[in-house]
Amino acid sequence: RNLGLEEELDRESRESANGNIITYREAYDELIAYLVDNTAAASAQDPTAEVVPGSKQDWVGQSSRAGKAANKDAKQFLAHHESIRILWQSDTMKKVWAKRATANIIDSHKEYLNDIPRISSPEFKPTTQDVLIARSRTTQVVME
Repeated sequence: RNLGLEEELDRESRESANGNIITYREAYDELIAYLVDNTAAASAQDPTAEVVPGSKQDWVGQSSRAGKAANKDAKQFLAHHESIRILWQSDTMKKVWAKRATANIIDSHKEYLNDIPRISSPEFKPTTQDVLIARSRTTQVVME
């Protein structure tokens, strides 16, 4: 669980009045508990909860064509988008991003991380640019 970022996020949370509802460290802890450790207690923000038919809730996570795994991922994103946005704003994450080559992170992820509010909006519809940068990294070319 200790990724070596905790002390830096604690320091940054103490020094910064970031105006967010939670601190950088609290955002980090939430994401680690839900997405890495699987130690989060059940919450009111259940990412697997179903949308009530006829409601005006977000359509993301409700696609019958996407499949269960993609819908679950979308619901998890919507449940934790605020923590992702807050953590992305931290200086600690800017330092981590600068070292992204060691973890083989695709550069275009930054465009999505900068657009969390737009992407998490119930009115979100992917743009052509969103589709173009949402590619899978290829490691080889196969000729048939």
